[in-house]
Amino acid sequence: MVSNEQGINVVLGGTGTIGSAVVDELRRQGRPVRVVSRHPSSVAHGQAETVVASIEDRDSLAAAIDGASVVYLCAQPPYAEWVDRFVPMTRTVIDAVADTGAVLVLADNLYAYGPVQGPMRPTTPMRPTTPKAAVRAEMARLLLEAYAAGRIQAAIGRASDYFGPRGVATVNGPRTFGAVVAGKRATWLGSLDVPHSMTYTEDFGRALVRLGDRPEALGQIWHIPSHTMTARAFLERVHAVAGVPARIGSTSRQMLAVAGLFMSAAREVRPMLYQFEQPFVSDWSDFERVLGPFEVTPLDDAIARTLDWWRTKAGRIGTV
Repeated sequence: MVSNEQGINVVLGGTGTIGSAVVDELRRQGRPVRVVSRHPSSVAHGQAETVVASIEDRDSLAAAIDGASVVYLCAQPPYAEWVDRFVPMTRTVIDAVADTGAVLVLADNLYAYGPVQGPMRPTTPMRPTTPKAAVRAEMARLLLEAYAAGRIQAAIGRASDYFGPRGVATVNGPRTFGAVVAGKRATWLGSLDVPHSMTYTEDFGRALVRLGDRPEALGQIWHIPSHTMTARAFLERVHAVAGVPARIGSTSRQMLAVAGLFMSAAREVRPMLYQFEQPFVSDWSDFERVLGPFEVTPLDDAIARTLDWWRTKAGRIGTV
């Protein structure tokens, strides 16, 4: 085990969906946690220390991660601003972490591979075909090059489209859970009938903490243990757990094109629609082979917890 238990665990973006899951897991294990966010009061984390800081400012970030043994990079700019801000932000984090000797764990997604045939593995070549995918590929390259140069200790955890408590800005958020709770039709992007991997946020948080703990995880990309099924099967299961009749629809590329004339969110999503038009499957077998068994949360339990959160915490529900 690396030094995770001996110092402060700093979660950048610790009030966001994935950052909160990491904080919750660290607190469950009784570890000292520092939550770093521009808006640390937006989520209550009990006894976790909170710090207001901009991780895009080197001095502010350096003060926020002082004394850290592990730094979890779970923050991200608004989706529409990834191309301009995400890579410079990552460089700033790498530089700051290099001065501390802490382990850096990046919460990543599967964009960097681009369109693929067959399951995606950590060894799948990164061939991004869209600007946002290129951003994710460049972020991974920067971390792995800094590790190879001996500047930082780092690991990358890649999840698929996620769902779970606080998961508002996801394809599985308002369109699925928010809609079911509101008594509306649940919709999916692209095809309902091709397999698609989906990651439960609490599993993502647990897996990232394991990456921060294990020296054999360093310098590598890891796929986060997930559930894989068709979107139709997933949506039917959500309705079944909610105890309501299934009302399911899909949004085609043509429908997104029309919506994009009026809605910026639709314009941002459309270039990535290939992920929902063909099988999008993550192979995470290497995670268990190297890092040991990992029991994903049973699907119905994960769905029930997510529905409970949407019923009590989400507030106003919107759809894309």
